[in-house]
Amino acid sequence: GAMSREGLIDQARRTVAPAPVRVCVALCASQRSVKSGCQACVTRCPLAAVEFGDHEFTVKDDCTGCGICYAACPSGAVELSYGDDRALGLALRAAVAADPARVARITCEKDARPPRYALVLPCLGRLTEYLVVSALADGASRVEVKLPECEACPMLRGMEAFLQTIDTARALCHLVGRADRLVLVDRFEGAEPGAAAVPPEPAYS
Repeated sequence: GAMSREGLIDQARRTVAPAPVRVCVALCASQRSVKSGCQACVTRCPLAAVEFGDHEFTVKDDCTGCGICYAACPSGAVELSYGDDRALGLALRAAVAADPARVARITCEKDARPPRYALVLPCLGRLTEYLVVSALADGASRVEVKLPECEACPMLRGMEAFLQTIDTARALCHLVGRADRLVLVDRFEGAEPGAAAVPPEPAYS
């Protein structure tokens, strides 16, 4: 049967709770080639929680699982316990299917009143082009991303990653004639408030 409102809220809380990060050395560009010099995860982390040396990664205890490193990694070496793009994409698809207007709404955990049918990310720096494009490919009428209020947030550096993702996603949407389907909003108009959509259970323990 349908899950209760309390159950959905509990799932939403678990979605945005701090989550550990793992790095697959076999996929990491900097570990596979000495010429790579890639340090995307290190330079993008707003808390300097990721360090690595020769074939060894350290994720400090102050990692909040914001996911910015996941979005920044060009080789897919970063893993998050609360789900990869596929898991979040499925959650967003479910939210779109449940929304009468079929709008894909994406916001961050700082949003005090997320819509009932929305994907809540720990930080919008976690957003990837895949989530935007796949939502449109799955039949969303448009993708609305609520502009974050980053000024007082410790994840402020995530704004740079977020804006770069939006620029790339817009370019991709333009290529397929859907440039007007990606919209940045200050608030979600006409959206029913409530618990947020969530991905499946953690990918690893």
